Amino acid sequence: MKRLGIDARLIEQTGVGTYIQELLRYLPSYLPTNIQCFVFVPETYTGTVLSNDRYDRVASSCRWHSLSEQTIFLRQLNSYDLDLIHFPYFSFPVFYHRPYVLTIHDVTPLQFRTGAASTHHPAMYYLKHLAYQFVMFEGVHHAKRIITPTKSVKKDLGAIYGAEVSNKTMPIYLGIKKKSEGN
Repeated sequence: MKRLGIDARLIEQTGVGTYIQELLRYLPSYLPTNIQCFVFVPETYTGTVLSNDRYDRVASSCRWHSLSEQTIFLRQLNSYDLDLIHFPYFSFPVFYHRPYVLTIHDVTPLQFRTGAASTHHPAMYYLKHLAYQFVMFEGVHHAKRIITPTKSVKKDLGAIYGAEVSNKTMPIYLGIKKKSEGN
């Protein structure tokens, strides 16, 4: 049996969280029966989207953009011996060396580094931006495939990182909730 992982630690957030919720809502109808799917969620998550019996819920206390993501979450992922994991956001354990798919929603911080909206000291912003650049570089170069929500983001990734990254990038448009589901 193949072992698939989905990093859903951002499931309770807006934006990417909605993307994760909708992915998890519809994925079971596309999953072959020989795939076991582990979904990594915050320990406090109580939502119903994981009620499908195709998912094995795995609690994770590790926040994104954190040292624990790079250490504890890395160990947690490695312990599941996954054949593939989907990171639906650019932040992931950079020393994770098993196959993964990465979703990049936009590259605005790479194109327009200002720090104007940051509440941190400029030196701290600079260090955080360097970390962001490193994580993005590692992510796009080591991912088996990259998903973007638009052709424009794919084009931007290609312009920044080159043809190798562009060739493994696929735009998949984001879905919307049905009107009867709360829009």
